[in-house]
Amino acid sequence: MPGDPQRAVVLHSRPAHRALGWCGRCPGRDLGDEVRAWRDREVSRMLAVSTSVPEEAARAGS
Repeated sequence: MPGDPQRAVVLHSRPAHRALGWCGRCPGRDLGDEVRAWRDREVSRMLAVSTSVPEEAARAGS
């Protein structure tokens, strides 16, 4: 099941399986784990976007 979104069990989260490889209903996980994983994923994504400022934009701002 983990890592394979097509084999997600009924009542499991397909989006979580697709993005994370597991969901809060998988054995050994809980919904808090899933919420933290989504939050961490989004924070990482936003940090990557904010640190990849194009050179021209950086020069224009100074």
